[in-house]
Amino acid sequence: MDRGKIVASNSSGSYREFTKWTTEMDLILLNAMIDEVRKGCRIDGSWTTQGYTNIVRALNEAGLSGLKKNNVKNRQKSLKDRWREIHDLFGGLSGFAWNQTTKLFEAENEVWSEPIKVKPSAAKWRFNHICHYDLMEELWSIDRATGSRARTARDINSPPDISNFSVNLGENNMDYIPEQPNFEEADAYVPRSPAPQFQSSDTPSDTPSNTPSMPSAGSAGTSSSRGSKRKVIALYMASSSHKRNRTRKGKSLAEDVDVPPLATRIQQVLDYSRYFSTRRQMVVFEKNFHARAVLPPKVMHTPFFVGPGFEFQNLLNWQGLQPFLGINLPYYEDLVRVFYTNAKITPVGHLAIEICERMIHIKEMDWMTIAHLQYDGIKLTLGTIPEELNFNRALALSSMIREDVEGENLKNVGNLKMNDRLLHYTWVHILCPRGSNCAQLLNEDIFMLWLIKNNVHINWPHYIMQHIIKCRDNKMPLPYANLITRILQVYGFDLSNEQAIMLGWNHYFGKKSMTKLNIFQVNGVWQLGGPHHAHEEDDEEDELPAQDVEGGQPEEANPTQTELLTQILSGIQNMNTQK
Repeated sequence: MDRGKIVASNSSGSYREFTKWTTEMDLILLNAMIDEVRKGCRIDGSWTTQGYTNIVRALNEAGLSGLKKNNVKNRQKSLKDRWREIHDLFGGLSGFAWNQTTKLFEAENEVWSEPIKVKPSAAKWRFNHICHYDLMEELWSIDRATGSRARTARDINSPPDISNFSVNLGENNMDYIPEQPNFEEADAYVPRSPAPQFQSSDTPSDTPSNTPSMPSAGSAGTSSSRGSKRKVIALYMASSSHKRNRTRKGKSLAEDVDVPPLATRIQQVLDYSRYFSTRRQMVVFEKNFHARAVLPPKVMHTPFFVGPGFEFQNLLNWQGLQPFLGINLPYYEDLVRVFYTNAKITPVGHLAIEICERMIHIKEMDWMTIAHLQYDGIKLTLGTIPEELNFNRALALSSMIREDVEGENLKNVGNLKMNDRLLHYTWVHILCPRGSNCAQLLNEDIFMLWLIKNNVHINWPHYIMQHIIKCRDNKMPLPYANLITRILQVYGFDLSNEQAIMLGWNHYFGKKSMTKLNIFQVNGVWQLGGPHHAHEEDDEEDELPAQDVEGGQPEEANPTQTELLTQILSGIQNMNTQK
């Protein structure tokens, strides 16, 4: 490995040796640090002695002999200073996305102007590569946590102000008087609620089921150490919700009053703990993903589009996308958020997710089992257009625009031809879902539609993984909820005890979507309506309730007599109130 030494003389005449770190060496170091964090060898941002020892050993075993603790400390400081500058600059800005392929933060030119105006030195990051930013973000972002979850030294040293506390843990329920919690121990471990069950195989099953498997019988936990750790976390999280009433002058104590705890203080800690192996993962989840919106998935009702007038589906079928577009599965919002909390792309390009102390690696060949997608074709980078493709935006757009609106402001999908508009709808709602601006025609949209229409074979697994990481890192709504259900099923995750959201009419892309898209049937042929259609795709079918679907065939939702009676009574009450 390329590693050089630089020798310098100090004032005493002796010599000291500096290590010249390479990108490959940094990668090994950062991965070793992340492994030690997962083992609990970093407490409150500081490494334990054992943590440093393990990191040095990992470097030596990777062929970097001669490196010592001081080398690790010095390099960590350099990397962290570099990361801190970038994190503080881009952390609170919208419109920027770090590209894992180019190692650059990317945005439109007008978006760059604002941070450069405030801080001119920020201009260098338009061209300077930022290697391993995702690993540094994973490693150090939690050290800069602030807000309601941040703990000061006084908080750590102050014991919880409670006399008795009871936690309902099902079969393991217990009442006890708490002992002084050991927060160093709590930093490394998370209280365990019953873990989801997995198949024993590490490889995906060839025949995944579309329905969750039956739960397997798990043994009750009997470890006293695990029980004590569960007590520690539960008591600490509950301490802030237990208050005492005092007299106005504060001289005497009134009766104790138990304030109902916040959901995130106890119940959700115990509920979500089964998904995580360390406390740090739970903190990341609560800070960045617990309240993150999950995009409701769309499912293409393929049989409908065989009717006269539709042609766009043939282009999608040529790309091999029909099975992926029709993934008809319920989704689990909590599991989607947990999935994104621990998702990353490995140096060899695999999608890796850790759930319940199990690491899932999705390799190239696994995408065929999961979604019938071949890991083959041109690999595209989000936000970039390869020069060798000779893409001409003006020509591409002109081929998609309706003749009756040529020469107008072409920023809305209402100006597209029928099949181009349907292709765009599939792009923004299923292939590369986004949470807003679905009716706007972006440059990336035009480029991707042009590729699909010209039968350029795209590596869809590669593109989907990039979009997953982009949404994870940029606080965007979380897409691919039904794909995540399929992944968990294929890898043997027991979903029978999870809260499922069944698919309803608002999740289907089919006949009921046509009116919103200004598409109507004339003499048996589907055609586009008049120009300047006022409907926005962002609001498509939001007013429709989500109905359970069995067998993949949606049914019309009719109000019951009870619902009608309730509506009538509610209207009468409103009238009486207004009098």
